[in-house]
Amino acid sequence: MEAHLVIFQGHLGFVCLYVAGALPGCCRSSSSDLCRTWQPSYLDELIPETQQTIRGRQLAGIVWWIPVEFWANVGEKIPDDLLKPLRDYTMVAVAAGHTAPFGISFVRSEELVPNLVLRDSDKTEYKALAKASPEAETLVAMMKPMMKNLLGQMGENLNFVFFPSRDSKGRALADPSSQREFSIVIKNVLGADQVFTWKLPLTSLSPPVYCPVGKERLNANWKYCSWHGVAVDSSKAATQASPVAPPAKP
Repeated sequence: MEAHLVIFQGHLGFVCLYVAGALPGCCRSSSSDLCRTWQPSYLDELIPETQQTIRGRQLAGIVWWIPVEFWANVGEKIPDDLLKPLRDYTMVAVAAGHTAPFGISFVRSEELVPNLVLRDSDKTEYKALAKASPEAETLVAMMKPMMKNLLGQMGENLNFVFFPSRDSKGRALADPSSQREFSIVIKNVLGADQVFTWKLPLTSLSPPVYCPVGKERLNANWKYCSWHGVAVDSSKAATQASPVAPPAKP
């Protein structure tokens, strides 16, 4: 399973750029031109933040939240008018199964998807939408065969799912720049509920935040520095003067 994830992350930038170049209305470029627009350091930070691994006794899989900002920052090939329809959804890709002596027995799509819910910070749950816009469906239709070719059985069993983007009050359910959190929950099919939570904002999409004492760079969703125990004011992140360094690990 871990090997699958390494391959997934290693090829993801190229796959997304290929899809970007092929979408209707996008600039047609050669694969070499597309690769020149890819920012590896950006994806290296964003992908681990948006992917979570299904772990547990005889369990395996991946839950990947795909925010619109992901597509907007992969390269310069997707016009904003094509990204706009995606803002109506919270997009997630899930592959889940049980480990077996000779691989993974994946849960079938018709059984998995109805048992997926998005749980917001108020604990309200939302089921996956039965249908998305043609633009969103086109994106998924192009990614599915590529994932299958790259990842074999795992890619073949990767389900792209759309949830609502806002709650009943009009608040974004999964805004990478917000101070909220949300979870994707897999119910029933893996035994006990499997909960995968994102505490926002995402560090890779936020201005650097530093400890006011030691000047270590911190994760954007930290309220306190874990080394010095001092409160962190993320509102001052953009004006803090400190050398750029990788985010600290909890």
